[in-house]
Amino acid sequence: MQGSSGPRANTEWRDLAMQVFPDDPNIVTELEALLAAEGMQPDISPGNVHLARDKTKSVTAVWIQ
Repeated sequence: MQGSSGPRANTEWRDLAMQVFPDDPNIVTELEALLAAEGMQPDISPGNVHLARDKTKSVTAVWIQ
């Protein structure tokens, strides 16, 4: 498992997502839309990527399985 947490996670998640989904040029845009969506769910887990966000919708942790 690979990942990052804290302030670095809010930047590094894009690179990690592109590594997991190399054939999907829209993955970052799609994940940004999910992160910006309204709702109380703090975590988003598409495929092998797990993103945790805070109440300001910033990514606080990312894990790749």
